[in-house]
Amino acid sequence: MDLLQQQGAIVQYHDPHVPLCQGHSRYLHLKLQSVPLDEAVVSHSDATLIVTDHDAVNYSLVAAHSALIIDTRNALASRGIQGHQVIKA
Repeated sequence: MDLLQQQGAIVQYHDPHVPLCQGHSRYLHLKLQSVPLDEAVVSHSDATLIVTDHDAVNYSLVAAHSALIIDTRNALASRGIQGHQVIKA
């Protein structure tokens, strides 16, 4: 997240288990608050990056409204969700 912000990206995240991301060892300056996972947030993002596979996340909503999805956990395929915008990483 830090590297993306350094390049000028607007970074948001959603995690039902981590409401606040701040003060990690090398990233003391990083302070982000989890945003709601809804159609508006997803559809206004250039990309969605899945780095953790949580059962509490509505992956159908993510697949339906994301322009680009980079799925590093195979979260979509493991639920039978496919899409032309999905990149497995």
